[in-house]
Amino acid sequence: MDPEEITQTLGHHQFDIKSNNLERRTSLKPIDNRTPRLDVKSSISTPLKHTVDAQERIQFLREMEKTREELAEFKRNVNALIEQMDGISIDLELSKDRVSEIEQDLTATEEVNVNLQVLLEKAVKSQKESDVCATQTIRNMYTELASVVYENNQLQSRLASLESHQREQVGNVYDITRRMQEYTHMLEQAQGTIHMLQEPRLIKMSLSSTASSSRRTSTASFTEDDDESTTRKETHMTNKTYIQSPPLGPQQSSLLKPQQGLRMLLQSQGGSGLGSLTRR
Repeated sequence: MDPEEITQTLGHHQFDIKSNNLERRTSLKPIDNRTPRLDVKSSISTPLKHTVDAQERIQFLREMEKTREELAEFKRNVNALIEQMDGISIDLELSKDRVSEIEQDLTATEEVNVNLQVLLEKAVKSQKESDVCATQTIRNMYTELASVVYENNQLQSRLASLESHQREQVGNVYDITRRMQEYTHMLEQAQGTIHMLQEPRLIKMSLSSTASSSRRTSTASFTEDDDESTTRKETHMTNKTYIQSPPLGPQQSSLLKPQQGLRMLLQSQGGSGLGSLTRR
C-alpha cells in the first residue's frame, strides 16, 4: 500500500471517529435537555426516567462497540502500515546497499578510467617517440638510398666508359694484329721473291763446286789411296755443308731475324693486350 493511501485511510478513520463523537454528543444533548424539563414539570414519572436511562445506556454501549470495532480496524491498519514501513525500511536498506555497490562500482570504474588514461598517455608518448625515431630512420634511409643511387649512377657511367674504352682497345688490338699479320705476309712474300731471284746464282755455284771436285778426283787418282779417301771426305763435307746451309746464305739469316722479331712482338703484344683487357 502506498503512503498516500495509508494517510487517506488514517484520515478517513479519524474523520469517522470525530463524526461518531459528534453524533454521540448530539444524541446525548436532547436527553440532557429533556431531563430538566422532566424535573421542572415533575409530571413525568420515575419509570419513564428509567427507560430513558436504559435507552441511553444501550445507545452508549452500541457506540462503544462501534468505537471498539473502529479501534480494532485502526489497529489492523496501523499494523499493516507498520508492516509496510518495515518493508519500506528493508527496501531502503537494500537500496542503500545497492547504492553503495553502485558507488563502489563507480569508484572502481573511475580508477580504471584513470589507469586507462595514464596508459593512453604513455602509449601516445611512446607513439610520438616511435614516430620521431621512424621519421629519422626514414630520412637516414632516404639519404643512404640517394647516395646509393648516386654511386650506382657513377658506377654505371664508369662501366660505360670502361666498356667503350675496352671496345676501343679491342679494336686497336685487332687492328694492330691484322696489320702485323699483313706485314708478316708481305715479308714472307718478299722472302720468297728474294729466294726465287737467288736460285740461278746458287745453281751456278753448285755447278762450279762439282767441277772443282771432279778435277780434284781426277788428279787424286794418281796419288795414294789415302789422298783419294781424304778428297772424298772433303767432297762429302762440302756437299753436306751445302745441304745444311740455307739457300740464301748470310742474307737470308738477316731477313729471318726481323721476321722472328715481329712474330715475337706479335705474340707479346697479343698476350699483353688480352691480359690488359681481362684485367679491365
